[in-house]
Amino acid sequence: MTSKRDAGWWLSTVVTGTVIIICGAVILLLAGALLYVVVTVLGTPPPERFGKTIHLLVVGGISAATLPLVLAWQSKRLLKRSRVDCGLKVIKGTQAGLEARWRHGRAVLEAGTITFTPFIFGVRLLHRSPVVIAVSVVDRFSERAAGYRQAFVIAADARLVELTTDSGARLVWALPSRAVASQALNIVAPG
Repeated sequence: MTSKRDAGWWLSTVVTGTVIIICGAVILLLAGALLYVVVTVLGTPPPERFGKTIHLLVVGGISAATLPLVLAWQSKRLLKRSRVDCGLKVIKGTQAGLEARWRHGRAVLEAGTITFTPFIFGVRLLHRSPVVIAVSVVDRFSERAAGYRQAFVIAADARLVELTTDSGARLVWALPSRAVASQALNIVAPG
């Protein structure tokens, strides 16, 4: 169960992300309107490509505004089925199917086990063969925010947690939010 604090953090993250993307959508819509006004004021009939550009700007703006809400909904839906989109990398030792760079994919969570299916090039429809990871220790005290240093690889608001496998390998597990991390750790913690 998530605490009120975790739920509030999740809500504020979604609201902040939504505000930023809505601002981007407004800029796209204003750019489309400005393009239309410039073409109309100049009195020249707009070429067909300007019409398509305006439509693309409007559709892009609307799509960008709804993206954070869709992603938050998807995370909650997956977690209800003990699945989560996440990232994993090895920081010490070896783990079959993983390496020292980030692999993103979908994990099926069970007590003491993560069945991780990495995506190919980040495309959900293309995936590698599943990797079964037997978790012996979940270090809850190592949980931290990803930060902006890894922003090109992981979302800056992702939560990073260190795991130790039965083979002795140490992994870093990236989860999309604090609320998702809390629930996922409760499922996976060996017990």
